[in-house]
Amino acid sequence: MSQITELLSQERYQELWQLCCGFLDLNTDQFMQIQEQLLLEQLTSLQNCKMGRKLLAGTMPRTVAEFREQVLLTTYPDYCPELLQKDEAGLPAKPITWVQTSGRSGEYACKWVPVSQRFWDEAGLDFCAIAMLGGLQRQRQGSH
Repeated sequence: MSQITELLSQERYQELWQLCCGFLDLNTDQFMQIQEQLLLEQLTSLQNCKMGRKLLAGTMPRTVAEFREQVLLTTYPDYCPELLQKDEAGLPAKPITWVQTSGRSGEYACKWVPVSQRFWDEAGLDFCAIAMLGGLQRQRQGSH
């Protein structure tokens, strides 16, 4: 969030827009290329941890196509008991915090989800984008 705060305090609004909402300028191919790159980064980090080896079941996909062919869809039970016990040792990165969900499925009193620093940083950019886009919508509504 400090980068957002810095850009705001310096009134560098164009850079702030690019940082938080630049994805709006991408075409579908550019957007998908970024998504594929991010998936491959996650796969690399997963191959080096206990949870990743469990979920990948001995496979190491090198492409998105291989990932789709080799890795099964998962549900919360696939991440247990590690997440229920908040076992940080098996994760690809040490969480900065854990989030407790409602556990509405009835199987668990609650579900625990680790929050990494990278997720936290990206969520900050997403929240800023939401605020900026919401402000534009409100501005448009006020001009009618």
